[in-house]
Amino acid sequence: MCIRDRPGQSRGILATGSVSSEDILDREIPWDYWPEGANWNYKFFIKVDKIAPSILKTIPILEKLGPEDFKNKNKIQNEIFLKWTSNIITLVPGNVIRGSLFSVSEIAYKQTDLLIRNNKFVTITRAVLSTTLIWDYNKVFEVLKSWKIFIPEDIVKTSVEALKSGKHLLLWGIPGTGKTTLARAIAEAHNLDLVVRTATAEWSRTDLIGGPIFVGGKVMWKSGALLEAIARHYEGVKKGSHSGALLLIDEINRANLDRAFGEFFTIFSSSDPKDWYIPESIMYEMKEYGENIDRWGKYLLELWESQGEGPLKVPENFRVIGTMNTYDRRYLFTLGYALLRRFAIVELRNPEHDTLKSILRQYCKRDDIIEEVMNFYKILREGTGIEFGVALLIDVAKLAHA
Repeated sequence: MCIRDRPGQSRGILATGSVSSEDILDREIPWDYWPEGANWNYKFFIKVDKIAPSILKTIPILEKLGPEDFKNKNKIQNEIFLKWTSNIITLVPGNVIRGSLFSVSEIAYKQTDLLIRNNKFVTITRAVLSTTLIWDYNKVFEVLKSWKIFIPEDIVKTSVEALKSGKHLLLWGIPGTGKTTLARAIAEAHNLDLVVRTATAEWSRTDLIGGPIFVGGKVMWKSGALLEAIARHYEGVKKGSHSGALLLIDEINRANLDRAFGEFFTIFSSSDPKDWYIPESIMYEMKEYGENIDRWGKYLLELWESQGEGPLKVPENFRVIGTMNTYDRRYLFTLGYALLRRFAIVELRNPEHDTLKSILRQYCKRDDIIEEVMNFYKILREGTGIEFGVALLIDVAKLAHA
């Protein structure tokens, strides 16, 4: 893949890859980004194998540019092209070889390959490319149905649509409404490797991101829940055993955000998954421990070193789900704006009265016991403001029936 600004300038290699016959569209393809009157009637797709580090870093910027940004040179383009110059491998003057297709000799190919390695081009592995994950709330309904679990349809649909939009998910509500169960069903329905942790007030950066710990009298670097989940996502996709991974943090509100979540905000810098990267500083820190790194840290480090320079991309299908037990919506805001803006917030609630009774009948055949449980539930809710989730009411009915 070459670039040339205008005749007389040098061409340069930005990336290498392959093009098969089915990747070439042999018909006129209008494209808003082509110059007017260019008469470029063919469009093809390149399966990229290696790419210059500076190009990889600017892809998120390029993806945000529109057709109008390419009609005339502007400040953004100039800044991007300046970043590219450090990695472009210059070939020959542009007026010597014209056109998009031309042959090179075997010697020239080998020399070019050597230059690519010396310039530390990033190898694009299948793990980096990942797979397309289709978020489907109907599959979640099927899993919940097979588990004989009832969660209102609008809650399931809203939760999955939030994940589909690129948001992480925060499920909150009274105990027993199925927050953790819904997260597990989402993972099951989408063949995601579920990584589960329960947050505590003692949580620190080591628990979520990772860091040094003492093991057997020596210091080693251990991945926290987040980096482990990202590594398991990459590994699952590469092996074909999973579609990725899902990190579930139960009781997320118990964690000390200042101590544990600082680099979480850096990694997930926006609500757009294309902007999610593990900073180089974390990878360099990990590298300092040599062989004294846990298996998930080693996996990420090898992946990072194989790509050359730059931060390590977080898979765009990766998601975090947090759960929060609370009786009061005001407690949500103790989590802070920085965390809340990265999550879609969905409240889980009990089903309506008649639906709740029909659920209890699945576990208790005596109507008199069900009526007593429902009256007890009504008195607590209306008299004291205390409310139980459906799972706890099921337990009460089952114990009374026994």
